[in-house]
Amino acid sequence: MQDAKLRESLEQLRREINGSGLGRGPALDRLNGLISDLETKLDGDKEDPPEGGLVDAVKESIGHLELEYPRTTRILNQILTTLGGAGI
Repeated sequence: MQDAKLRESLEQLRREINGSGLGRGPALDRLNGLISDLETKLDGDKEDPPEGGLVDAVKESIGHLELEYPRTTRILNQILTTLGGAGI
């Protein structure tokens, strides 16, 4: 159940990124890297990113985006809540 919710949030984040005007730059690169790391975790690859690193990366992204992109931040908060519910 948590995996499905996380995948849904990741898809919602992708749509928001595409429609938010983030353009190119460090914020977009950070979010794309975060999405990739989360998908790696969901897929159960052997070279998973460290779990604490995922939570820290989500929190860092929230800090960088919360004023300028509140909808993107809301989605990141959903992801953070889902990771917490999954014990990550």
